[in-house]
Amino acid sequence: VISLPLSSPRTYFCMALNLPLFAYGRQVLGMRCLTQRKAARVAMSDAELPTAQVRILSLARDGSGQGIDAATGATVSGIQFTHVGELVEVKFRTIESRQGSITRPELQTIIEPAPNRVAPHCKHFGTCGGCQLQHVAYEEQLTLKQRWISDIFREQGLDVHVAIVTPSPLQYGYRAKLTPHFSSVRPDGIAAIGFRAVQGRPRVLDVDHCPIAMETINKTLPELRALERARAVTRTRGATLLLRASLLDSHDHATISSPSLPDSNDPPPLPTSSLLDPHGHSTLSSLSFIDMQPFAGPTAAAVQLQSRALESNREMDGNTLSQSPIAASVLPLDTLSASTPPTAACATTSTTAAPAPAATSEHDALAHSPRSSTDTRAALAQLRTSLHSETRRVEDLLKRALCHPGPAQGVTGTYGTIVHSNATMTVSVGTTKFTQRAGEFFQNNLALLPRMVDFVVAQARGESTDNIETFIDAYCGVGLFSLCARHVFPTCIGVDVSRPSIQKARENARLNSANNCTFISGTAEAIFAHVRCDPERAVVVLDPPRSGCSNSFLELLVALFPKRIVYVACGPTAQARDCRLLLSRGYRIVAVQPFDLFPQTAHVENVVTLVRDPRQSAEAVNGAT
Repeated sequence: VISLPLSSPRTYFCMALNLPLFAYGRQVLGMRCLTQRKAARVAMSDAELPTAQVRILSLARDGSGQGIDAATGATVSGIQFTHVGELVEVKFRTIESRQGSITRPELQTIIEPAPNRVAPHCKHFGTCGGCQLQHVAYEEQLTLKQRWISDIFREQGLDVHVAIVTPSPLQYGYRAKLTPHFSSVRPDGIAAIGFRAVQGRPRVLDVDHCPIAMETINKTLPELRALERARAVTRTRGATLLLRASLLDSHDHATISSPSLPDSNDPPPLPTSSLLDPHGHSTLSSLSFIDMQPFAGPTAAAVQLQSRALESNREMDGNTLSQSPIAASVLPLDTLSASTPPTAACATTSTTAAPAPAATSEHDALAHSPRSSTDTRAALAQLRTSLHSETRRVEDLLKRALCHPGPAQGVTGTYGTIVHSNATMTVSVGTTKFTQRAGEFFQNNLALLPRMVDFVVAQARGESTDNIETFIDAYCGVGLFSLCARHVFPTCIGVDVSRPSIQKARENARLNSANNCTFISGTAEAIFAHVRCDPERAVVVLDPPRSGCSNSFLELLVALFPKRIVYVACGPTAQARDCRLLLSRGYRIVAVQPFDLFPQTAHVENVVTLVRDPRQSAEAVNGAT
């Protein structure tokens, strides 16, 4: 038998709801052990950390500064949020992790700022790990990314011309998805909801506004944070939230607009049966309190009561109940009706003893009467059933919610925010419309995406004399490139390993009347088992994960020997590695065009076009391999 430190009411909440308490206990114990190791190994305070003055000479591909220690001449790298030419003071902090100790420099003071440093738009810049380049002028960001890609290809032995990076129409307010998170739930609730901090010891930074996110997302973020804090008692561990922009295109959505959260001292309104008001709108504040009402009332009281009783090793008999300071707020569910004042149901969180008021109603008399442990267990069982039912209802409401719909900068149409990963989102790229599950991958810069897609389709087509007829889209997802190319090529074929994505791609094909598009579920290698085409009239578009293509796929691709290959990548390092193999198998690079889908960050999307070397033949290449 393992004795767990059951000190949190949330632990007993797990027990009341039949949640996996043992797994939660192991997580708590594991984190405690890691915390103890950190405390034992990190003996120095911030004031005792070693310091140095460093002159920044260049910016690395992750946006961090590299420079020389002014005193020793030693090279120092990884200094974030610095600019070329600056003299800065850094501290060297040792961070403990499960992988071991890591010593890294942290920016403390900018002694001599660079003359071309610009003011960041975000108050969290310098602490939040989301953006790396807000202090760099946008034109310089584009120049840096062009140089980084050129260096990456040069390291692979490829001397290529990298075109000027195509800029984003929006430098801020472009991002169509945010995933804030909280790492743990304390006994008093959720502390920080936001993003990983990169300065100081590892922690989550509390963020209520993100300048690179779309306006509708920033309007929804504070309310989703309030919603999660209201539901904190139902959490046993940290979680990642989702806010995703979606086109207002479906009557299935319950639109949410003009929210106004009531003051925290105001009593929450009674639960409502519908999310919509007579005008077809609602507020996220009412949705929040639909969630909070069952959790802040009798359930929380029952959890606290169970916690108190178990901590003192007492049976929950009638005497224990009558002695508890919160006994007055534990009511069987059948005594709670719409006429019960919300304050009576929610006055449950006090942890200081107080004399029970005199009974003035039938409810009060029932609440103050001694009760047996059997009655309490029955009440808890009813509470558990009610909570599960209410949670399912709220999840359904969240799946249908589209928050703050309105015109969006840089894109066409009315966009709102979805807050549930299983909800269906809709986006428009040019004249093509896409639907998919909100939690699945889709490009986040909707303002620049149409231009990049048009470029990929044009590169796939090539010259008019190429006579390309078959467009093969590997790693197709929900059909982004295939469906946008449907008017250019007689046949479009998409392949993806994700069955749900292929299902959505087929639905999107019907949605856009793309009768010449076929989608196959399977690995990228499945293309070569199922697709029959004339390589002389075929193009293959690659859009793999950041890790790039597998060697087996590339060998099969070379065996097919299509006339053109267009390689789209968010990881230029893996892309350059794969291109080196393709160049050794009879291809040559004719274009390298980056697109800045991620302004203010060190990330960049890159498109490489490869064509068959006219001096090579399929037989010669395959014979050589």
